[in-house]
Amino acid sequence: MPSARLTDTEALIAEFKSYETHELENLFSNTDASLRLEPGSYRGTWLKRIEHSGSYKPFNLVSQWLLFEVTPFGITFHADGTGIWYFFHPTFAAGEFRLTEEKSQWRNTDALTLRYDQASLPGFVRALLYDEIKPLSNLHAIGIGGFNEPTGEGDNFFFLLTPA
Repeated sequence: MPSARLTDTEALIAEFKSYETHELENLFSNTDASLRLEPGSYRGTWLKRIEHSGSYKPFNLVSQWLLFEVTPFGITFHADGTGIWYFFHPTFAAGEFRLTEEKSQWRNTDALTLRYDQASLPGFVRALLYDEIKPLSNLHAIGIGGFNEPTGEGDNFFFLLTPA
């Protein structure tokens, strides 16, 4: 568990940004997926690119830099196991998802997966989107963002969720 108090959001974000990739990998892989976040909006913070060839495909590199490193983003979780991914503010919803605890597509662990198959988006976009999170407490989570592709292609960056 991180050493920064989970109630000190800025200290927690700074601590997570200082972690090496292997530390984020260990935290994601060894955290209990049965924890649940409280319903509500969470601010996303881009932490680190996952180094592999898929991360550097031009579309992945540019879209993830623009949408996650530069643009403020967040997630709103609803009590019914659904939610929205948004940019700038929850009113700018980018895609609806359903949250499911299942085997991670990218790591040897269980995770909470964000599936966009029922989102009001074009079919090819719904099929492309996929993310995973692991709650660290009922108010914080670590996640892997990317695309619905195998390990080394789809798992592109780590992010942190803190209360918005």
